[in-house]
Amino acid sequence: MRAIYLSTAMNVAALALKAVAVITSGSAAVDAEFLHALGDLAGSSLIALGAYIAATRPPSMRFPFGLGRAVYALSLIASTLIAGFLSALAAVAGLKKLATSSPVIAGNATTALLAATALDSAVLYLGIKEYRRGVFDPSTRWVLIENSMDLLGNAAALTSLALLSPTIDAYASFTIAALLATSSASLTYRSFLVLVGVSAPRNVVGRLIKVAASHPDVVDVDDVRTMVLEPGKYLAIMKVEFREGMTVDEVEKVKREIAEAVKKVEPGVEHLIIDVVPPEGEATTFLELLSMLRGLS
Repeated sequence: MRAIYLSTAMNVAALALKAVAVITSGSAAVDAEFLHALGDLAGSSLIALGAYIAATRPPSMRFPFGLGRAVYALSLIASTLIAGFLSALAAVAGLKKLATSSPVIAGNATTALLAATALDSAVLYLGIKEYRRGVFDPSTRWVLIENSMDLLGNAAALTSLALLSPTIDAYASFTIAALLATSSASLTYRSFLVLVGVSAPRNVVGRLIKVAASHPDVVDVDDVRTMVLEPGKYLAIMKVEFREGMTVDEVEKVKREIAEAVKKVEPGVEHLIIDVVPPEGEATTFLELLSMLRGLS
């Protein structure tokens, strides 16, 4: 989560630099990129708040699974704000430039935008490092997507300042508005999926099936249902066929062994429920479940 905290601090500095650029230039693209930076700061601040809530509020009787989903809820709010409001304002800035054809003035905007680009590049680098470490929660996803879009938006604004053409400036503003909408739509979609109960990733579900099916006292795995609780943590419910004639103590022992094996290969499975059912027909259901995993991300 450290990437999102640094991103928030960097976004404050980037917003200040882009405010200088707005004051010293007559560019609609620069105005749009300022709105982009404003959205980044709002978004990273909300996601950082969600990460803080998740880290400091343990599970309780009222919230038995904790508040880890706060980061997804606030990510949804942040991305919706950017997609709906700020991208529209950026597009309006471009329309005004086309209507008035007022001159584009570079001023000190180029220097300010180049400095902001350096900040965005540094945060993107940190996000890539987090991703390579296997961290890809909503905060890391936000850093990667938004700072990538920031660099593209900065490039569009700098191109406009270099050419000083009102028409190009207007279309650069439209480009930044499209970048805002595209990145926000991606983040909104992922957060929405988690909040409505999306499954754990394919590799996690696959390991659950393989661990259970490989136990000598398991005949078949009939069903596996998983859900993301918070970044990197999952709930799993499995319907498993045990061999006939087992005692209650034997069943409980096998369930513990499966749970321990799952924890070793997939520690992100916080809660595992194993529903034992009698064997039915050929033991091929687990193969069908594995083939269905292709539809998961």
